[in-house]
Amino acid sequence: MRRVHHIPAQASPSVSPNTTPGPVSSAGPAVAGAPAVAVDALETGRLRVSELNEHRRVRWPGHGCAKDVGWMQKCQPPTTDATAEFVQLDAAVKSGENVLPSDAKDYVYLIVGGLFTGLWPRGLYLHQNLEALKSAGLDARRASIDTDQSVEHNAAIIRKSVLAATASGKKVVLIGHSEGGLHAAAALALYPELKGNVRALVTIQAPLGGSPIASDLEEVPGLEAVAGKVLDLIGGSILSWSEMDYESRREFMAQHPMPPGIPTVCMASSKRSLLAPLYAAGKYIKSRYGVDSDGLVIPEDAFLPGSRTVMLAGLDHADTTVTKIYPFPPYRPRDLTLALVGLALREPTQTSRDEMEGPQRKNAAKLVDPGRAPQHL
Repeated sequence: MRRVHHIPAQASPSVSPNTTPGPVSSAGPAVAGAPAVAVDALETGRLRVSELNEHRRVRWPGHGCAKDVGWMQKCQPPTTDATAEFVQLDAAVKSGENVLPSDAKDYVYLIVGGLFTGLWPRGLYLHQNLEALKSAGLDARRASIDTDQSVEHNAAIIRKSVLAATASGKKVVLIGHSEGGLHAAAALALYPELKGNVRALVTIQAPLGGSPIASDLEEVPGLEAVAGKVLDLIGGSILSWSEMDYESRREFMAQHPMPPGIPTVCMASSKRSLLAPLYAAGKYIKSRYGVDSDGLVIPEDAFLPGSRTVMLAGLDHADTTVTKIYPFPPYRPRDLTLALVGLALREPTQTSRDEMEGPQRKNAAKLVDPGRAPQHL
């Protein structure tokens, strides 16, 4: 039985949960009970826009999760789009400029891997990201998590890693990809006392609000088999996927809110390409819910409330962290990592912000008209 969450959701008027324009398949469904469009999208990955027949509609099995897509964006505080600033930083890195602030070497950089961690060799996954930080003279390390285990299990490991890294008095910059970003954020939510040890949080394509693939596993015939193929490609377990469905994420975040005041940058992406390893999964998301994704995560589900957000086109779920998956990516893992860290370190911590704004807040308070309702300053 699925758990009942406590955060109300509102249906999105732009996404229909059960129906979508679909083609008439000449091959017929390969999975009993699955609509032809689902089989095309999930098993062959050959669905093309030109094949869509707008006069027919295919009914998808189950209720779907359209009402949950992007649910975090209805929460406060609102996010801030920092994509333009990131693009400038990325261009500066490509030209050989140093985009890191003078205090960048005062921190320890802890990288938390995602689903790829247990399957792909270290020389392939997150290697360029880690080496970019080390080449800049930074103390960068990996956090050894187990992606087959629960969120709570890995959050406890990250807590220990943070405490060990900060034993010398330095603060940590947490950088998490995919499920690793989810676990890094969960560590801060489950152990809010870590706030004083963390300078910033950077998440890359993390399913912080959930993933439609994870949510639809139980309802769509054939999708669990496809998920199994995806697991063979990227790693992880059915347990880790079940914790990434919308219901689980709503429940977790309702019970364990993020501590405020930690500078946070959340990066997401989308890609449409037959060459993308996760094309079939991405096509399912697009066909059913009408939104682009990186193959696993919809951008709106990767942005924590109050975070600075970066949205990039042309990158799938592996392009940001895997060495040489494509010869000419629009953004390379090395440059992307330095630009994201530079962006995160531009944001002061809550303590620094309070110290800088304290006199301004006091002076502003004197100007409030006593005949009006107090304003938030």
